[in-house]
This record gives sequence, C-alpha cells and structure tokens, in this order.
Amino acid sequence: MKRFLCGAAAMLILALPLAARAEWPERPIKIIVPFPPGNSSDVAMRLLGEKLSTRLGQPVIIDNKVGAGGIVGTGQAAKAAPD
Repeated sequence: MKRFLCGAAAMLILALPLAARAEWPERPIKIIVPFPPGNSSDVAMRLLGEKLSTRLGQPVIIDNKVGAGGIVGTGQAAKAAPD
C-alpha cells in the first residue's frame, strides 16, 4: 500500500507542470521567406501557412524579406524571437 501511495504521489507531482503549461501557440506564427513574393518557395510557404493556420487555430503570417540572394531574410530569421 505504501508503494502504491508513493507511486501515485510521484505521478501527481510529475503531472503538475503539464497542468500549468499554456496552450501552444499563444500568438500568431511568423514565417520569414527569403525570396520574392510569387516565387515557388513563397507559394509553398503560403500553402503550408494555410494548413498550419487551420490545424493550430492561430493566424500564420508569411513575411517576404528579399535581398542579397536570401541573406537578408535568413539573417532576420536567425535573429528573430522564437514563435
């Protein structure tokens, strides 16, 4: 009986962080595309964004950052705050 109570207490303690966790995602998701609008990469990301938006219930923003052969957008994506 003591073993059972210790196991039940351990399961409750381990489940506490899950109950306190917020539902993900809490805010809109931003996808940075380092290519111009209308490009095949842009079209693919917009289709993916639509699917993600309906599945996650949050808006997905596609942001095209063009310049320097994709370096501008890639650098901005690397420095962006995580969604």
